[in-house]
Amino acid sequence: MDKSMTLEAFAHEALGNSDRKGYLSQIENGKRSITPLTAKRLADRLDLPEDVLAPMLSNQTSTPEDLEVNDLVAQKDALERQLMELSNQSGRAERLRDEGITEKAIIRLAQRIAVDTGDVGQAWLELQNAMDIAVRVQAEGQVKSNHGDFVDTVLERVAELARDGEYVTAGAEIDAALAREDEEHQARKTKLFDSGVEVALLDRDTAKAAALLVRKADLDAGGKADFGSLRALRNGYYETGRDKGSNLDSALAINLARLVLSRASSADQRGTAGNDLGIALWTLGEREKEVERLDQAVAAFTEALKEVTRGKVPMDWAMAQMNLGNALATLGERETGTERLDQAVVAYTEALKEVTRDRVPMQWAMTQMNLGTVLQTLGEREAGPERLDQAVMAYTEALREFTRDRVPMQWAMTQMNLGTVLATLGKRETGVERLDQAVVAYSEALKERTRDRVPMQWAMTRHCLAGVEISYFDKTQDQARLDAAYAYAQAAREVYVAARADHYINWIDEKQLAAIEERRRLADD
Repeated sequence: MDKSMTLEAFAHEALGNSDRKGYLSQIENGKRSITPLTAKRLADRLDLPEDVLAPMLSNQTSTPEDLEVNDLVAQKDALERQLMELSNQSGRAERLRDEGITEKAIIRLAQRIAVDTGDVGQAWLELQNAMDIAVRVQAEGQVKSNHGDFVDTVLERVAELARDGEYVTAGAEIDAALAREDEEHQARKTKLFDSGVEVALLDRDTAKAAALLVRKADLDAGGKADFGSLRALRNGYYETGRDKGSNLDSALAINLARLVLSRASSADQRGTAGNDLGIALWTLGEREKEVERLDQAVAAFTEALKEVTRGKVPMDWAMAQMNLGNALATLGERETGTERLDQAVVAYTEALKEVTRDRVPMQWAMTQMNLGTVLQTLGEREAGPERLDQAVMAYTEALREFTRDRVPMQWAMTQMNLGTVLATLGKRETGVERLDQAVVAYSEALKERTRDRVPMQWAMTRHCLAGVEISYFDKTQDQARLDAAYAYAQAAREVYVAARADHYINWIDEKQLAAIEERRRLADD
């Protein structure tokens, strides 16, 4: 364990949540016993033999909190093992060992990432990025300069600590070096800042990394970096996080956005920085299971709209409204109620007051598309057809600008969404007119969503067509409809199997093929 690690940081690393700080204090003070798995986790992080914690082991029935911690520990341990297996199988771990990085450090990287990331694919991406940073830190410790040996000595010491995964202590070395005021080493502070940022990122301390980046920008500016420069710095990390799917870069962009906002000196700057913060929060929040970032995004957009008014900057106001709608829609999809979705409809409707077809046709169409998606979700949760009818209208409006010749894949997606709403309406109604319209929309989508070009999207469209055919059968009892549904479902399943898309395979098997079989059995009886 890093000697300078706080109890909060240790709780986060050991048990997967900084909120466990109080839980650890109760253990420390003898007020709580623990399960064997939790004891092992704590012993590992403290570099202690497991039997040292034996007196704290529980001989009683575990409390709900004990069981919750135990489950979380088990999940994180399993993910750590998967990450280490992938590291060894891919040869990435061997590369780090060649650089002198110890097994302990590699495990510590995996542990930190397992705490922050639940999905193995995302965690493996994060670990590969962290390994690249770890190799760079070692390389920086070996480079000698012509500026004297003070900075070189610091970087060498940092590399030595990082080899063992002692990132907090390594960061403290850099902090102490940066605090020196002697003129002789001012020219080399940039190198210290660069190394400090990388060590902070290895520790997944994006708040510290952001603070160091801003201090470096100030140093480069010879005073205070201007708003535009800081915003460009934030944008670089935001785009990397967005385009490469890196949670670490996205979290760094969020912390940079907060610092940029703190430097804003006018209403325009506060509105712009607040909108940037909301976008960064929403982007990362979409990838996470928890809704905390999404709630923060809503708050950021709401605050930005206090500065970016319709009367002063109408298009900026409309974009902020659309961003607010996006965050509310994402939250609404995860919640069972409709409050957030209703709020998203209001935000998109507000945006359309300025985002008009004449002024910005493609943005208008996208807003109509987003509005349609929220109305569709609302309609699926409500008994009446009103919201679904409104969704049909919104998608139809979007298709006025999302044309096949201009944006073929966007056109196909809109046709797909339109087909799904029509299929939902058709399933609820007694006739088949809406089902007929759904088939037309799905068939249009398949003109661009071909199996060769986008096999998964092609399969999903076939999947949806299978559902329409089942609905046809339910209304007509025509056995041919079940045969058609079976053919569509099997075609989709073939692609899902090739893609190893287990979720979709299960969906086909349990919801469609099983439904087809059940209807055939009942018809035979």
